[in-house]
Amino acid sequence: MIISLFFVALLAASALGISVSVSTGDGSGGATSSSSYSLDDSTSLKEEITLMDSNLQKSLQASGTGKNEISQQMTGGLSSLQSSMRSQGSLDISSSGYASAGFADFRVGLSAQGDISLSGQASQGQAESGQEASVSYGAMASMQSLSAGQGVSASQSTEMAGLEGYVGMGAYTKERALVATGGFLGAGTMSASLSSESNGVANAVASVSVDGKQWLEDEDLTNVNENGMAMSLEGLREDETGNLGTFSMQVAGMDRANYDADDAFLQDGAATSTILYLNNPSAYLLKGWKWTMQDPQINLILKNDAILAGKGLGADATKNAIAAAADTWDYAVAKNLFADGDALVTLDPDANVDTYDNKNVHAWASISGGLAYSRTYSYSGAVIESDVVYNSNANWATDGVNNYDVQAVAAHELGHTIGLGDLYGKPQFDSDRDEIMHYYAGPRHSLGPGDRNGAQALYGPSGPLYCMSAPYTTI
Repeated sequence: MIISLFFVALLAASALGISVSVSTGDGSGGATSSSSYSLDDSTSLKEEITLMDSNLQKSLQASGTGKNEISQQMTGGLSSLQSSMRSQGSLDISSSGYASAGFADFRVGLSAQGDISLSGQASQGQAESGQEASVSYGAMASMQSLSAGQGVSASQSTEMAGLEGYVGMGAYTKERALVATGGFLGAGTMSASLSSESNGVANAVASVSVDGKQWLEDEDLTNVNENGMAMSLEGLREDETGNLGTFSMQVAGMDRANYDADDAFLQDGAATSTILYLNNPSAYLLKGWKWTMQDPQINLILKNDAILAGKGLGADATKNAIAAAADTWDYAVAKNLFADGDALVTLDPDANVDTYDNKNVHAWASISGGLAYSRTYSYSGAVIESDVVYNSNANWATDGVNNYDVQAVAAHELGHTIGLGDLYGKPQFDSDRDEIMHYYAGPRHSLGPGDRNGAQALYGPSGPLYCMSAPYTTI
């Protein structure tokens, strides 16, 4: 028996909430479909559902403007698919799905402007796979697909432009979790092709680019998944308006129990105050990793190659600027974070940057649209290595005047190295512009109170003698 159901909404009220649920099946199993909509009065929607014995097919089309929310779920036996969309602005969306007693498949395509988010999740028992994408004050085109039957899978192909963007994916088995996210803040673009699956093991492939530069690739996922560790890339970039913005990429491969207990790696955890005032001592964010040795004595390597020399930066002056930036953090905490004396920064013209090799390399290289970034690898929250790359296309200085100041930018990137996150775009910290971990504001060489408290939350407070002798310079 075949039954077709049609639902059409052409709204005249200011908004309308609708729920539609159907199921079909026999003694051997069945399938269900449920949908809920909260639609603006400008939005038209058409949904068609066809029931065929224990199977069902569905399709949906909607377009309009204003504020809209569409949630859809399909199940087939133990297989479950969920998709959720929220938008504020213009919208065109279409989807199609199929479900039977042991299988479900769903696809959605979206083109929208304004504030948009689209997410999907496939699950079958403890196997899960999901995708997310969102943009603020911009435009997004995205295709997402979900499947559950013999294992689960999810994928997305997304293009976006706006003031802030985010993509994410995850694959989970009973024992393992593999998660990746990417994002930017400040006018820019992002392209993402992500695919995750869980079929006894968690696997994923990824390509994410910001402003035309690829920052996340398959090799990043392979490294963290095979070694059971995490990788974080945090960077400054010049946005399309000429202002400084940020970008970040994060990947984690770990035991499922550890992920369920603490997924702070992929979220900005913090002592977060909602009070807006200057010099807020709670103005810091913890990224979920730190150097766990009693006295880490981190050694940094400066790649003193032809690129560095071509920027007119002397190796010794650059080495001293980076060392001073490291000492700024070191003097604020109880632990001996960075190595002492000449061992703090050593020179090596052949050092490899942006390569997982247990070395902490600082180097200049061409970056499309970026100013600088750090790439940090960690295992169970313990940092293994952290590289910093400075854009050789920008103009740099070590004398505290003109151009981008090496010591100030190095201090910010080393903040990521020790476990602190960016404060940009966090409303509760909008007034806390004296923090190193906030926007770049010229040759600022001293920590703000939030910087200091964040570092001390990770590594303990320094004694009074250290505080008195700290070589802070106010510019």
